[in-house]
Amino acid sequence: MCALRGAGAGRAFVFCVMSILAAWDEDTAEAWLKGVTVIDAREIRCPAKVSDVLLQSFKDAGWDESDVPPSSSPLSKRDEGVWLDVLDEAATAQSETVTKADRTRFVRWLASREEEDVDDASYRPSSECRNDMAGKGALAYTDLLFLDASRHLGRPAGKGDLVGAEYGVPPSQCKGGKDAVKYKAETFTTELDKARQQKEVGHLHSFVMGACGALNRSEHRFATKAASLIMEWFMRGCAAMEAWGALAVLYYFEEYLRVYRGRGLPVLYDAEIASRSQGRGKQGSAPKSIVSGFDGRMGQDASSQDDSSRALSEQMAELLKAQTQIASSVSSMSGQVSRLQSEVAAVKSAQAAPGAPSGSGFVPFMQRACHHCGEKGHVIADCPERKEKEKNKKKGDDDDA
Repeated sequence: MCALRGAGAGRAFVFCVMSILAAWDEDTAEAWLKGVTVIDAREIRCPAKVSDVLLQSFKDAGWDESDVPPSSSPLSKRDEGVWLDVLDEAATAQSETVTKADRTRFVRWLASREEEDVDDASYRPSSECRNDMAGKGALAYTDLLFLDASRHLGRPAGKGDLVGAEYGVPPSQCKGGKDAVKYKAETFTTELDKARQQKEVGHLHSFVMGACGALNRSEHRFATKAASLIMEWFMRGCAAMEAWGALAVLYYFEEYLRVYRGRGLPVLYDAEIASRSQGRGKQGSAPKSIVSGFDGRMGQDASSQDDSSRALSEQMAELLKAQTQIASSVSSMSGQVSRLQSEVAAVKSAQAAPGAPSGSGFVPFMQRACHHCGEKGHVIADCPERKEKEKNKKKGDDDDA
């Protein structure tokens, strides 16, 4: 035993005692194996078969809590290899079979713990932030960050994109925004600059439509809502400002994002900003309407414009809702097809298995009855009795000759 000396001896002793007292029991091991990781609102679980095998292995002292990789860092190749070895040895000892797919799902579950969606419990949203959350139906302030970053990047923002993101800070300052600059990716800002140079809104319109389509296909809990909000915000702004020209439309969005930076579109239309933006373009110089396909005809008075933009928003919301329902139906049908394919594969596997019952339609070779003698283990072409008779018959014919 190594003796402990000096001021750190007492602390080391206490740490050792706490480590012993903190040893896992079966309930703790089971709780860990049954743990669920949530990434972009998608639940990732350890496969049931793997969980059962590893829990029994824990009871048999095949592993303990010291083997569990830390959740604060990415899963290393060494830890992945250790756990696959533990799983394989446990399955062999228990005469169980773990499929390749379940092994892959198990590794994905292990690796997902470091990527889990976790709201910063230490952050206390301001009253303004809480009001913005309530106004947009957000469950957490991170939903607002997701909305703003997705609008800026033109795609659903991932967890890595939101590193460094803060409420009230432009999304260009988070990791995703900085990476977009580094790799010269398109963003709302770059498309706004292009539109200003070309004095038309087409590029920006295409960018926003693409972003909303990608959000509708995302599994993030706030993605569909974000798509609806971004679409309504953009279409209302365009509808309200197009009578004053493309430059007025672009200035409106630029000024809006300056005033409401990092807040996740707290209001979908600001009449004061619109009023200031009108002087940036010449009335009647608007390009071909980008909302004409949605029956967004505008009157000349402000109330008529607001009514038209509101009607446009409602139409777009209905379109987005219909698109979401169709995507959900397709996903459900795909799941049903996958289940049917699995059932068919299972039936075929059962039919092809050695020793399968006769009712399955498949009879193993050694169980087939010979059509000549009725014995099992051979077919008529190899029947010993038949060959013996043919041999004797041939011999008799030779004698007669």
